[in-house]
Parts: sequence; structure tokens; C-alpha cells
Amino acid sequence: MKTIKLNTLKGIFISMLVASAAMVACDKNKIGGGEDIGEDPEDDHLYVDLGLSVLWADRNVGSENDGDGGFLIAWGELQPKEDGIPYDFKHYAHAEEKTLHDNSVTDVLTKYCSDPAWGTPDYKFFLEPVDDAATQNWGSPWRTATYDEWRELCNPDKCTWEYWKHNSRYGAKVTSKVPGYEGNWIFLPFTGIKDKSDTKDLEKGWYWTANIHNTAQVWANCKAFSESEITKNQSLVTGCNRACGLAIRPVRDRK
Repeated sequence: MKTIKLNTLKGIFISMLVASAAMVACDKNKIGGGEDIGEDPEDDHLYVDLGLSVLWADRNVGSENDGDGGFLIAWGELQPKEDGIPYDFKHYAHAEEKTLHDNSVTDVLTKYCSDPAWGTPDYKFFLEPVDDAATQNWGSPWRTATYDEWRELCNPDKCTWEYWKHNSRYGAKVTSKVPGYEGNWIFLPFTGIKDKSDTKDLEKGWYWTANIHNTAQVWANCKAFSESEITKNQSLVTGCNRACGLAIRPVRDRK
């Protein structure tokens, strides 16, 4: 029988522990901590795998860290407006003034419209990549999450929402309940909303979806939440005037 010295056994045991720890750390980074998956070396945007239908980015468009609210952008526009320009339909990229038969002037939609009463119908119901701030700022395959993807994130059977403070900012911590992904989480900071020349609701999160509202054409679907709504688990997707400035949390399809 071959004899193995105690020091040799000790060395093997330590090596196994180090290797095991490295594997755990690597797996944690891949599944929950985010991973640089951009093919472009300059793409350093991270995702967190919550076990859902898409991979959610760890931060908002325009954010410097995962606790930063980022840009507030009108629906279908690509950048925040310059200082002094209000968030209204007169200055909205997908609207224009129209003079009616009685010589009155109104704003009508020029894109993403299915009702002649609101503008020129093109029957587009989802953001195209050319108008998607997530895609245009971060590159493909990043995009704005859809209504259904936000609804999935709000599903209490798949995720828990809790009021939380992260990186000196309050918001919602969304943690996965999906088997195999339990404990993986993203933080959705309170952002406020740009409405005309005002920034309002600073103690509330406002996030666009990629869908126009199914009844009011001048609205798009969004996710809005306050401390009380998080605490009461009122995780609903609602709507907002498309000319207002809201935050955007990108997603990308699973491989």
C-alpha cells in the first residue's frame, strides 16, 4: 500500500477547498451577480438572471451604478431633453401640431398610433429598435422590457418585492423565487418623473415598458411604485403620458 504523508494530504485538501470556492464564486457571478456578456469589448453592461423569460440589467439606462436612477426619457425618445425644454407633446418626437377645420390647433401622434382620433395610424404597438433608448444607448440585443415581462417580474409566485435602501437610494429590491435562482435580485431605485417642466414623485419609481397603452393612444404602459405599494405588494403595471420622462430598465433575451 502506498503511503501518503500527512502534509501531502493537507495540501491536497487545501487545493480542493480553493478549487471548490473558485467554482462557487464563478457560478454565483454567472447566475446572480451579473456577467459581462457583450460581444463588443466595450460593452460592460451586466445582467442578473432571475430565472425569468428574459435577463434583467443590473441598472437603468444612464446610470453610473445600480443605485442610480439614470436618465428620464420620453417614451420612444433616446435621450433626456436639454435643460429648459419641457416634457410635453409640443416637444415630443412622435407628435406634431395639426390645425383643425375650425382653425383650432391640437397635437396629434405621428407614430405608434392605431386610432385616427389620436393621429396618423401606423398600427405599431411596440417600440422599434430605432426608437428604443435601451437599444440605442447600450446596443443590441439590449431593449426596453415589455408589458408582459414587467408583469412577470411583478408575479408574486416568481419574485418578491420589498422596500429597500441600496447605494444611498431607496427603491424596490426584487428577489427571485424561481427554483435554482432563489436569492438573485435586482434593485429598482426610485426615479421620479419628468412632467412638463417639473420633476415630481421623487419617492416613487417610474419605468417605461415597450408597449403603447391599449386604450389611450397618447399613453404608454409603465411600471410605477411607491413605498406603500411595495409594502402592500401592489405590483401593478399601469400607464402614463408618452411625453413624460421616465426611467428605463433594459432586458435581453436568454441565450
